[in-house]
Amino acid sequence: ELVIAYCNKDLNWMFKDVLGEITADRATAVKMTILSKCGNENLIPDFGKDERVHEVKVISLPNVGGCDFPFAYFMNRYIESHSIEEALSSVILFIKDTPRIEENFHFPFHKDYRTVGEMIDIASSNGHFICGVRTNCDVSTFHTTNILYEYAIRRYQRKTERFDGFKAVRVDDFNLHAYNNLKDFHIRALNWTFPNQDVTNVCYGGTFGVAASRLITLSNQPRERKVFPLLEDLLTRKSSSNMTIEEHFVERTWGGLLSYPLTGEQTEVILKIHNGKGHVKRQSSVMGALQAPKNNITCPP
Repeated sequence: ELVIAYCNKDLNWMFKDVLGEITADRATAVKMTILSKCGNENLIPDFGKDERVHEVKVISLPNVGGCDFPFAYFMNRYIESHSIEEALSSVILFIKDTPRIEENFHFPFHKDYRTVGEMIDIASSNGHFICGVRTNCDVSTFHTTNILYEYAIRRYQRKTERFDGFKAVRVDDFNLHAYNNLKDFHIRALNWTFPNQDVTNVCYGGTFGVAASRLITLSNQPRERKVFPLLEDLLTRKSSSNMTIEEHFVERTWGGLLSYPLTGEQTEVILKIHNGKGHVKRQSSVMGALQAPKNNITCPP
């Protein structure tokens, strides 16, 4: 199932770069749910004419919460309407309407987009959470949890707006509830924390895949079942800058929430690889990411 957070981009690129990656041997049915936030439903292409697409739903939503609000909205509706048996054979890809091309790739310490085919293969073969962007070869998707939890931001301007000459301006309602950092948000707003106190998987860029059954499994957990509706509600808040700090915190939450928990042995291996040999990035948008020393590794061009 393809879940698309849509505002105003031309979606015709998806015929080749998304649907073109889904062949008959990968899926027997493709469902598309287009979550339209900006009232441009009349501009959505007729995806139903593609033989790979068996169902298309277009749902109008308020323009709040970036791409994370429609994603949370979809997850809650999916959880409400599907059993674990119905979800076992499905993989859900969450994608923004922005074309997956180099000029739209603005993620520090990351290399490029994964292809949709690669995301499907990984998510369907082992049921794991998969991020839609790849890190540089010397940077891990795993972050030191306590450093990741220090993440905070005072103001923000979307990249597209910066290119149009707009500057980031601090406004009082960007962080209306005065969260100190990501950890404070998790404790106060969600009454939940990352399940692994040592390392946490983080996905940037608003594009990821997950086995549908993982959503149902999490909804049956006493702590996690409360997190999904809270995320949707928190992301409905508006601000005068059209961006809230909650969006940044939720982006850094999806990976740790949706990934299968690491075992003690897996955690030990990750820490053993990096302890004494690597370091973490502080004071950046990917603070806490484990990174190998530059003199220990050479990334291919």
